[in-house]
Amino acid sequence: MGKTFEKNFRNGFPLNGRLGNETFYEIIADGEKIQFINFANAFLSNANSYGGSSAKQLFTNADEYYIFDRASGTMIRTKKSIAAIAESLPSYKELILKVSVEKKLKLRNEDEVRLLFKELNH
Repeated sequence: MGKTFEKNFRNGFPLNGRLGNETFYEIIADGEKIQFINFANAFLSNANSYGGSSAKQLFTNADEYYIFDRASGTMIRTKKSIAAIAESLPSYKELILKVSVEKKLKLRNEDEVRLLFKELNH
């Protein structure tokens, strides 16, 4: 049998471009000040093979990462990297860089993201 894991989803976030407040986001890192969330979606794309005469249609998965700042009620689009998160949160930049060096975080997995945001929410 395969691995099982639990994911949290929540809606009610502010309007965000094409995404309304009824859109469900995956909560990767929860917190009282800021949260790291993901809008996961899939879309149909065409895949052509070299020398092949027929095109195949494939579902392509895409992740859109956001930081939700509870104090200002804003959604900030970002990437899952130390540099992108530091750029998205200038007031936390020094702390982000300090924590990432001390804890040797590369944000390769969700546990590392949770650890970073736990430190940022203290």
